[in-house]
Amino acid sequence: MADFDTRQIDIDGLIATANAALPAASAAPVATSGAYSDLSGLPVFGNAAFTEATDYATQAQGEIAETAVQPGELATVATSGQYDDLVGTPSLGTAAAADTGDFATAEQGQKADTAAQAVGFTTIAVVTEYPAEEDPNTLYVLVSA
Repeated sequence: MADFDTRQIDIDGLIATANAALPAASAAPVATSGAYSDLSGLPVFGNAAFTEATDYATQAQGEIAETAVQPGELATVATSGQYDDLVGTPSLGTAAAADTGDFATAEQGQKADTAAQAVGFTTIAVVTEYPAEEDPNTLYVLVSA
């Protein structure tokens, strides 16, 4: 026969000792159930505790947002795109609303720059020959007879 350890453990005695040390009536319900709901003094969680972490910005995204221009800091035109929301707009003359065909071409402008100017003349006279004595305030336009 095999040798047995002569020291035997009195299991029943250990259980009785444990029960005597902590009577079941004085133990919290969680001691025997192990259920979270049996704990007392539970912390109060906000609704964020029950959502996924991916529902929120990362720390890196938060840091970028901290330095980003916020919509309230922008001028109204930045979000409306309307010309009327601009400030400090130039005063446009009536030509701004005209078509380009309403004006002389660059070529016509160059011809006008080199043409005789009627500055200072008060009269224009169409003549077939120049008069013997010219009036300095008259522009004479010579035409063939």
